[in-house]
Amino acid sequence: PITLGHQYSLLAYLPDKLSGGEPAWIVPLIWRRISPQESELAVAVAQVATLLTDESLPFHNELCVQVDDSRYSTPAFLHPVAQHANLVTIARLRGTRTLFRPAAPVAADDRQAGHPRWYGAPFALHRPSTWGPPAQTVTTTHTSRRGRTYTVQIQAWHDLLMRGTRDCAMHTQPFTLVRVRLLDAAGQPAFKRDLWLVVLGARRLELTLLEIQQAY
Repeated sequence: PITLGHQYSLLAYLPDKLSGGEPAWIVPLIWRRISPQESELAVAVAQVATLLTDESLPFHNELCVQVDDSRYSTPAFLHPVAQHANLVTIARLRGTRTLFRPAAPVAADDRQAGHPRWYGAPFALHRPSTWGPPAQTVTTTHTSRRGRTYTVQIQAWHDLLMRGTRDCAMHTQPFTLVRVRLLDAAGQPAFKRDLWLVVLGARRLELTLLEIQQAY
């Protein structure tokens, strides 16, 4: 049966996969219990800061990539971790999310009182008519453990925005949106839903689309 228990937050290092079909493995770095008075997002933000601000660790200066599930694709997590200049965050997005393109610039004579307009046309993940053509498309192949070979289509749209909060001004944090599709031998989608990823960070363009897909 499901019973009450403790909640923990774990950050782990993901080494490169070994050759020869060896299973992937991880190195636990920080393991912390989340108290009832804390949120998992706040604890994770603090854990990331602990690793990236420790000058004795290689994470302090090197380009680092962290991968997170959809629970962490929210302003409360993405905004504070984006302050680390050497960190790129790849987080999964739910297929029901709506993002935005930046608002078109307004001429000085047409500006109105109040803060400038930040958000432009919507980009609804569940409405393909709002997407427009991707800025990049890469195709590769993937062979499953059962020996089936799939075509992997990776598309990217740059400099999208998500709505923030009063404490998390997400209009200052543009990101790359990545869509991953697996197609079978007949060219049909292998899964009912596509994989959507938000790629956030000042150095995000240093990663290729293949590296983003493989990292997640």
